[in-house]
Amino acid sequence: MISITIWDNKIEKAYGYGNPNEYEHYKVEKPAPLLEWLMENVKGPSKTKVKQTLQGRGIKVNGKTITQFDYALKPGMKVSVSKTKKNQEVFKSR
Repeated sequence: MISITIWDNKIEKAYGYGNPNEYEHYKVEKPAPLLEWLMENVKGPSKTKVKQTLQGRGIKVNGKTITQFDYALKPGMKVSVSKTKKNQEVFKSR
């Protein structure tokens, strides 16, 4: 399976990456631990939901699934956050 992801008008192919519409994509501008960066840049979900998304393997950094909350992000890295749960329902904050 080959997926195509568009970053800043550049197309990248990723093997086994999943449907590009299942993820929101972000570009890291300054260094930070992953959980701290997610709380600052991903609007909507609570800290608990963000942690659950990490545990559920719903966060990718440069196309690689990351579950480590203190993973060190560097400028230029690409973070993808799953929009769905395993049962394919869209995340909703209460």
